[in-house]
Amino acid sequence: MFASGGNQRYAFKVLDVVGRTVAEKEVVSVEGENLVTFDLFEVPGGIYFLNVDANGQETKTIRIAIE
Repeated sequence: MFASGGNQRYAFKVLDVVGRTVAEKEVVSVEGENLVTFDLFEVPGGIYFLNVDANGQETKTIRIAIE
């Protein structure tokens, strides 16, 4: 879940530790709270990184663990 001040284009990518994309999604946000979900049931357990780009600029990278 993330908050947005208005309509912005966001790109979300889940990457493995070698940098391969295992899932990705693009959304256009609305003002207020927004929710983005991924179906990662088929992804093997391990450490991954979630990259978030807003309007074409990388804004955040988050380390995630999948069990």
